[in-house]
Amino acid sequence: MALVVGIVGLLVIVAIVLVLVLVVFKGTGPEQVVDKLFEAEKSTDINAVMDILDTDYFQNNPEMEKAFKDKYYQGISGGITVSGLKYETKVSGDTATVKVVEGSETYEREGKKITEDYSKEPWTIDLVKKGGQWYISPSTFGWAFASDYMEQADAIYESFRQKAEAFFNGFDEFMTYCNSTPYIPPYQPLQDRINGLSPQVAPIKSEGDRAKAAYQKVLDLQGGDLEDYKAPAKLTIEYIDTAIQRVEVAWEEANYMTNASATIDQYDANAVANYNNNVSQYDSKRDELYNKGEELINKRNEYTTE
Repeated sequence: MALVVGIVGLLVIVAIVLVLVLVVFKGTGPEQVVDKLFEAEKSTDINAVMDILDTDYFQNNPEMEKAFKDKYYQGISGGITVSGLKYETKVSGDTATVKVVEGSETYEREGKKITEDYSKEPWTIDLVKKGGQWYISPSTFGWAFASDYMEQADAIYESFRQKAEAFFNGFDEFMTYCNSTPYIPPYQPLQDRINGLSPQVAPIKSEGDRAKAAYQKVLDLQGGDLEDYKAPAKLTIEYIDTAIQRVEVAWEEANYMTNASATIDQYDANAVANYNNNVSQYDSKRDELYNKGEELINKRNEYTTE
């Protein structure tokens, strides 16, 4: 009898747990959060949207959050009609995507009637799980603040461009000095010049990486037609990569020139001390160093663009 009572008690506990899972906690999954989004769409309720949004995305950037709120329903008159929605959901740990593959939204923006047909152009909604709750990532609504991200990315890029320009101006002066005589100039003046360039290298690469990351955020945005932002962002990332490669090649060349100068100085000293024994070795080494220099110059030119 005790065993029967125990089993019945266990079944009751299991039943209670199932009720909690199926009833109390129903509506907290990714698809249910997306349902809440479309409910908010019907009444263009930005506060309801913000309740299910991952606002950490705007951390330390209240201006971007304000721009999102201002632009999300900007120009829409009345509500939005939603019908026939169907989803495809993928969950991986604390991230998920809900793709709206059927259904539509119809609304009027600035006097023009617009219908979003998700059977023709599915909409992928990104979600993150925090504190046991699912939230929609604002990157899903990239059209709402892409211009603000581009503005920030452009500002970071301008800082990178100025640092790179300062480096290349200094490098051009360095190369002018190196080419001012038919032989590699004395070592110490070269070393002084390269020491003047060295503090600029790390900030250039760091600022370039920051600019690339900023533009990458634009490329990661979803929702709406973002080609006007994504195309120039992608091209600029490619340019930044090329510019950083050019900095690295130039820096390698500068270091090479100083080391080559020191080596040739040593061979010069040996040749003067014992010309007959060292002149052939000196000429061979000098030719080797000049050939390496030509190789680096060609490599630098490869990365030099207008």
